[in-house]
Amino acid sequence: MLTARALGCGVIVAVVLASAYTWADATISGEYALLTPAGATSFAAIISSLTAVQALIVCVPLWLLFERFGWDSWLAAAGLGFIAAPISWLVTNRLEGSVQTVPELLQGTLPYSLCGAAAGLTIWLMRPRRGT
Repeated sequence: MLTARALGCGVIVAVVLASAYTWADATISGEYALLTPAGATSFAAIISSLTAVQALIVCVPLWLLFERFGWDSWLAAAGLGFIAAPISWLVTNRLEGSVQTVPELLQGTLPYSLCGAAAGLTIWLMRPRRGT
């Protein structure tokens, strides 16, 4: 069973980790040269929040299905988060009309997949246990 508390904690973990990575990567590469560190952090948090919400929209129904069949393990939670992040990134960029190919879009998603896996584990750890 999922609760708002568990989902909220997972979103917070995903947003903090993805924002930190996005900010660090962009700062090192100089992408945010025109923004202050606070502006760059805010921008990264907004993008990460949107991605986390998109992932939840897909993952919650899948997780409820996993629970129904008894597949609701920590490994399934991490795997679902790991896969949801790059799919969300891919769908967002394809809908925006990105000219990059699918392999090009997926090339840099490993850090975000790890953030999604951490979020999935957080949700799994924070969920109410059966019989409680």
